[in-house]
Amino acid sequence: MNNLGLLYRQEGKFDKAEALLTEALEIRRRVLGEEHQSTLTSVANLASLYRGQRRYDDALNLTETGLEIERRVLGDDHPFTLGSINNLGFLLMSMGRHSEAEPYLREALKGRRRVLGDDHPHTLVSVHNLGRLLCDLGQLERAEALGAEAVRGAEAKLAPTHWRRWVWLAGHARTLVAMKRFAEAERELLEAHDGLADSLGLEHQHTAETIKTLIDLYDALGDLEKANEWRAKLPGPLATP
Repeated sequence: MNNLGLLYRQEGKFDKAEALLTEALEIRRRVLGEEHQSTLTSVANLASLYRGQRRYDDALNLTETGLEIERRVLGDDHPFTLGSINNLGFLLMSMGRHSEAEPYLREALKGRRRVLGDDHPHTLVSVHNLGRLLCDLGQLERAEALGAEAVRGAEAKLAPTHWRRWVWLAGHARTLVAMKRFAEAERELLEAHDGLADSLGLEHQHTAETIKTLIDLYDALGDLEKANEWRAKLPGPLATP
């Protein structure tokens, strides 16, 4: 049930995914209890679905509840706890609450480096997330260093077709745009766009975000023809009429 819900989420069938993930969480709470790791996994899965739907208040309530239990039952250094710390920071960043997000993202990265090692894929997720936050805060040199670390880690640890490789490359390029390193940024964004289109599809949110960064790049360069060309490629309601 839980796995089918995750599959529906991946396919964008959010109503079906929510029904199954909610039912799985209710059953696990009743049968296994609030503090069981399988229950906590269901909490995280449903919160992730809500975050993807921009139902931020619902996601925040679940994430904070799960993290409180994990800190108390599993301890601050347990991988489950560190995952929830990261997820809470990412959620707050998505809500635009950057100053609140930063301590959680720093805690998650520090803990994952210590517990999992610098090159573990979960550590690299935290590297990317903190780099993205610091870019938003204008701390560009540090953001670029973290983005480059994530890209190098992806090349070493992830499969050549793994979608995170392209998300992290696009994230690094976003910082390069902010630093006005436009030639490097363009090369990375075009590569990331093609990788994401192949791995996730043209309609996926990550592909659309990469297109929006390309538009920002060409707007900054004053190349309105290319900017408008990419605007026309934005999917669905994001496209310019």
